[in-house]
Amino acid sequence: MAAFSVTAATVTGDEKEIGGLGNEMLLRDFRHRVCQEFDAKDFELLIMFEGEVILPAQDFRVLSEAGIKEGSSMLVSKLAWVKEVFGRWEPAREDKSDWMKGMDIKEDGSFSCKSGAIKDGMLRVIHPSERKINLKRTCEDANDHVFTVDECGTVMKGHCIQSGCTYTLTKQA
Repeated sequence: MAAFSVTAATVTGDEKEIGGLGNEMLLRDFRHRVCQEFDAKDFELLIMFEGEVILPAQDFRVLSEAGIKEGSSMLVSKLAWVKEVFGRWEPAREDKSDWMKGMDIKEDGSFSCKSGAIKDGMLRVIHPSERKINLKRTCEDANDHVFTVDECGTVMKGHCIQSGCTYTLTKQA
């Protein structure tokens, strides 16, 4: 199948052509290409197509399944609030969570936790308008730790979908 191009534009009118795409390209790879064009990190860029946000949960769908084809247009936006989560976080004492101790979210979206013993975490924005993120390891069968970041960016409340454990993390100075 021949390669094709789409157009991606920001709300401020910055428009880029993304070329060399194929029907069988994964949405994850497409998102990485768009991020490169707009000099953005994966977790901070929101891509919308036909009124819907392309979420990380769709990573393994291909462009043709999503309806993305030659001449398609995307709207992209950087999520400024995501930068608020960079830094060190600690769980509430009542959480009794060794796993969340020493949570350190880096500017590239990676994180370490469990007092530095776990170093393969990756931040994902899963619901931009509700300020929801997923802190998930990159290994196979990793648990989903879904948090809502407060408006001040100093407290995250969430839970592990698989275990049901709940957490309150507070940003450290």
